[in-house]
Amino acid sequence: MAPPLRPGEWRTLGLFAADDGARLEEVLASMPLRVWRTDEVTPLSPHPSDPQPPTAG
Repeated sequence: MAPPLRPGEWRTLGLFAADDGARLEEVLASMPLRVWRTDEVTPLSPHPSDPQPPTAG
């Protein structure tokens, strides 16, 4: 959990990996309490030490 924005208000940070924005939206929509949440998406760039995706072969 992250620090409160205001007294009595909390926020949670999550880190998700998805192939694209549509897939991320599908995952977020499937989670409980979506109607009471506000989701803010911040795309991240790859980091040099990120694992490489498996290659088809």
